[in-house]
Amino acid sequence: MNCGISGIWRCRGAIEIVVMIVVAFGFTTGLSRAETPWPDFQSKLPANCQAMVQAPLPGDIRIVPPGPEVPPELARFSGIWTGWMCRDCACDTRLAVESVAGGGAKIVHTFNSKRLKSPNVERVDASFDNGELHATLSSGAQVFYRLRSDDVMDALWYKNSKAWAAGVLARKETGATASAGGAAPGFEKFVGSWCGKWMPGRRENRLEVQGVAADGMAQGIYDWGTARRSFSGRITGDTLRFEFPDYHNAKVAYRFGGDGSVSGTFNAEGDPTLKIDSKPCR
Repeated sequence: MNCGISGIWRCRGAIEIVVMIVVAFGFTTGLSRAETPWPDFQSKLPANCQAMVQAPLPGDIRIVPPGPEVPPELARFSGIWTGWMCRDCACDTRLAVESVAGGGAKIVHTFNSKRLKSPNVERVDASFDNGELHATLSSGAQVFYRLRSDDVMDALWYKNSKAWAAGVLARKETGATASAGGAAPGFEKFVGSWCGKWMPGRRENRLEVQGVAADGMAQGIYDWGTARRSFSGRITGDTLRFEFPDYHNAKVAYRFGGDGSVSGTFNAEGDPTLKIDSKPCR
């Protein structure tokens, strides 16, 4: 039996979970456009919960300001939102509302949990219904968003009455978002993808930096040949550093050269230091 995604309710039996969802929360298995299965406790969820994983948005996000013809209550959705889902803030989710027009929107939805090998990232069309933003993902799951205020929104991922996740997102300040390729001013050279092979071992390696904020915090995906993980790190000077504490306390550092190449080291407890010279991926 499917008891939800990534750490949401773990059930002890089919009857127990069905009673909990259908009776306690009043959920139904069928949805019409007008009804959204928000849980009764949604308004009590905090906006400042920190997820245990990262679900970075892609580096090509472009926010187009809504035109004067867009009603103010819909224009408020425009922008980048970051937050969490699942019980105990186990999942990370982000939303970019790239454009709003004609009763709909172009959005990018991301989601990640410890169960996933890499974050789910989808760019889809969304529609407005009763002041909420709704979209259907390729998996058939639906995502729902409604504003609490100008800077906080409720979020719900819903596949059926036994697989759903609720959470909260907060507006991300546009000053920390992309001016070119997902980079805040001064960090443009750090955004992109670099490929190479580790020495020794000659294993394929790929560093993908998807975004850098104005404070030097960087997010992306790292593939070191035996695993693929999302990361959050910091740039100081010409060097990006990030860690994977749950993988032999691994520490990674990349120095970015002026010619577009990068050189890196990978240090994991009990293993020799790996070195690499990478070039932009083709």
